[in-house]
Amino acid sequence: MFVSSLYMGTTRYEAFETLRQFVIAERTRLQLSQRELAKAGKISHSIIARLEAGQVPSMPKPAALEGIARGLRIPYEVLDRIVRCLPPEDADAQEAELIALWEKVPEDRKEAALRMLRGLAE
Repeated sequence: MFVSSLYMGTTRYEAFETLRQFVIAERTRLQLSQRELAKAGKISHSIIARLEAGQVPSMPKPAALEGIARGLRIPYEVLDRIVRCLPPEDADAQEAELIALWEKVPEDRKEAALRMLRGLAE
């Protein structure tokens, strides 16, 4: 599977970094301070601060992830999939759509399409 294979080689460090960046982006999008997120999630502010600073020695425990998810108003499974290096749930649908679209690309335009995709992936 195309999309799934992108995640199979993901290291724990990369998963942690993805989680860190995701939490920062979602908290910022919701216009929450670290303290507000911690309060909404009923977890310690230090968990959020250390996670965002990259100072956590290992992945947050499930209880902390549940609190972060609660504070961000997203399903716990979203964070769990990041931590476990799994693709998004709709990856199979995205892969099927990508394949269907690729099959519609005229042969004489496939090389240009590949160059464009490679550029987007860099």
